[in-house]
Amino acid sequence: MQPNSSPPGRRAAPWILLVLAGLFASLWLALARIGDPVEEPPVRSSPSDGPASAESAHDPSTALAPSDRASAAEVSAPAPMRSNRARSGTPDAKSERWAGGVITGRVLGGPGASEPIAGIGVRAIAPRSTFAIPERRTRTDALGRYELRDLVAAHWEIEAALPAIDLRGASTVDLDEEKLPEAVVDVLLPYERHVDVRLVDARGNPITAVALGLDPVFLPLLCVGVARACKDSGAVLGPADMPLNRIVDRSPKGERHTFEVVIQAAGAECLHVLFVDRVIASRALARDDARVDILLDRADVARFLGPCTVQVVAAGDGTPLAAAKVGFRGPGVRVLRDTDADGIARLEGVPFGAIQTSAEAPGYVARTVGVDVPREAPLRIELLPARRIEGRIAVEGGRDPSPFLPGLWRVRDPAAKLGEPLMRMPKRGRGGEFSLESLEPGLYVVAAVPGSLALHTGEDVKAGKAQAAAWVDLTRGDALGVDLLVPSWMDP
Repeated sequence: MQPNSSPPGRRAAPWILLVLAGLFASLWLALARIGDPVEEPPVRSSPSDGPASAESAHDPSTALAPSDRASAAEVSAPAPMRSNRARSGTPDAKSERWAGGVITGRVLGGPGASEPIAGIGVRAIAPRSTFAIPERRTRTDALGRYELRDLVAAHWEIEAALPAIDLRGASTVDLDEEKLPEAVVDVLLPYERHVDVRLVDARGNPITAVALGLDPVFLPLLCVGVARACKDSGAVLGPADMPLNRIVDRSPKGERHTFEVVIQAAGAECLHVLFVDRVIASRALARDDARVDILLDRADVARFLGPCTVQVVAAGDGTPLAAAKVGFRGPGVRVLRDTDADGIARLEGVPFGAIQTSAEAPGYVARTVGVDVPREAPLRIELLPARRIEGRIAVEGGRDPSPFLPGLWRVRDPAAKLGEPLMRMPKRGRGGEFSLESLEPGLYVVAAVPGSLALHTGEDVKAGKAQAAAWVDLTRGDALGVDLLVPSWMDP
């Protein structure tokens, strides 16, 4: 063994000490670093996190620059995505649910669902929704229209009903914010209701014209009407008061007491007995009425009947004209009566209202005058004596006069242009002869070629400035032997 050599374990001791010292230093630094506080980036708190502490609110070391705050917000609070489920009205995002839907439409009834129904209740429900949606209600306007707004996206059912006649109708629509935010939905209520109606007296027997004091010729004016509300006796029932309906007369020939009422639209609440459009009697219509008797009393009818008296006289001297024909004309009715020795014709049991009366007598011009019933004093009709014009048409050179049909003008202002004729003869006698009858006394122009006088005046014809025409004075009597010569150049 050499004197300066040492054992292996003793020679390695310094290196071991150096390694241990390094490890100890590293451990010490690590422990020192663990004890230091760690700074974290600030996080934007949501309202649900509660208010921030006073220290963090006022610590300038935790404040961010505006740009840094924006970047942090974009990272820490990204914008939420709206799902299709939330858009369709499900409860995923209740605060973001769309509610801008609109449904409009009409409720239609009657045959073929062709008549708008006014004032009917409309209900909208969404029974298939996964969350509760309140139902919506409204009513139709005078034109049968309705409108529902602020609806969420859902499968909507639109219903309309008339409980009084157990009638219902429904339609559906799927509202969607993007595909169908607004929809037009009509609800249809087609139906017909049949009611048999009889007009009876106090004993329950069918009424007759004699029992009512009504002239039989006016019996066809008696009818039945349907209305949305009962009206007082004497009121007028117009089209706006009646739902769509049709009335069929089932009475035996010559009578008027049995009807079939076919109601074709909603709203029928009352049946009326009418003279044309004036209410005589009424009866409320119940939901289950299929056969109805309406009492019609003579006194009720008598209040709307009156006499109509006409006297026919000659104009000027007022001579009564016996055996004259007087016609009474109402809606769909015409009655003829002869005048007596005093020129009077009288008709009893005439329904109140406006009628037309006409009078005609041999040798006089017929006349028509309107009259309102009832009327206390007789209606005086004056007839003018009838005049006539007779003559002959001849064509220069002896040609055939058959192509010519004369025209007639009544001249009230001789200086005015004649224009279109008052009348044209439809035919003519042999050899060019013509006759114009039942003309009132006055001044006239007659011409063989009516189209040639449109720009002429009566004075032109009287002065002989118009060809194939004649001036005729009927103020004193008839005009006979009026000859009209047609020059050859006017012959077609």
